[in-house]
Amino acid sequence: AILFIQCSTSFRVSSTVTMAQPKCGEEVAEKVNDNTNNEGLTMWAAAWRGGRVGALFVGAISAVLGLLLGSAAGAAAGSLLAPLTLGFSAPACCFFGALGGLILGAALGCAGGVMLGASLGLLCFATEMPSGWTKPRNGQVLQVAAPLILTGVTGPCFASFGAFLGLLSGAFLGLIAGLFLAPFTFGISVPICACLGGIVGAAVDAATGALLAVLLNLVLFRHRSGFMGGLTRLFQPFITAFNRWRFQLAMLIAPSLEVALKNPDESPMEAQDCKKP
Repeated sequence: AILFIQCSTSFRVSSTVTMAQPKCGEEVAEKVNDNTNNEGLTMWAAAWRGGRVGALFVGAISAVLGLLLGSAAGAAAGSLLAPLTLGFSAPACCFFGALGGLILGAALGCAGGVMLGASLGLLCFATEMPSGWTKPRNGQVLQVAAPLILTGVTGPCFASFGAFLGLLSGAFLGLIAGLFLAPFTFGISVPICACLGGIVGAAVDAATGALLAVLLNLVLFRHRSGFMGGLTRLFQPFITAFNRWRFQLAMLIAPSLEVALKNPDESPMEAQDCKKP
């Protein structure tokens, strides 16, 4: 009898636990599918999310490529006019070429990214594929837009400086190469090699300067907290000296302020009355 009672009790407990648990993996599968499927997401919302992500990333990549190509093309075009402008046309044309390439590349990239992202979003919605890549993330726009804006400010400047240095170094190297070939070309190789060397050097160094600006802005934005802390520690002595000078100037203009700072509970008139016998 005791064994029968124990067996029946254990059977009831096991049946209760079995009924409390899911009968199969259907409920668990439904919970997992809630995170991966597009339930609650309309077709237009999927297209909008995909287009936004595509415009953000494809536009940024296209803007960087436009900056590099525009700086190289502008430097090469300005190098052709360098003999007439004492070399200043190369950095000027490079600056405007880099800026125009950045803006045009960003516009074309955003347009293409919207179409590409919207198409992928609709494809994921139609085939019920996971569309987690279309969900907005905190700080996603800032992480892409902030370095891109910094690149738009510093990229053309770096590119124009590189174009000027590349023009000088390329023309010098081309001149040396032309001198070696001068006996075989009756001296015609000297100006031709100098011109070609200046054009190639300006284009290559302009693109290198623009790429250096992009990488520098990415590093600065990624480690912005440490960079700002370093700048604060660097300029802290100057800030302290400036505050001390302001305080001394305030004491010179309003001498009663020193008394008020020493005794904040008293007014200057009360302090003068206390000094009288």
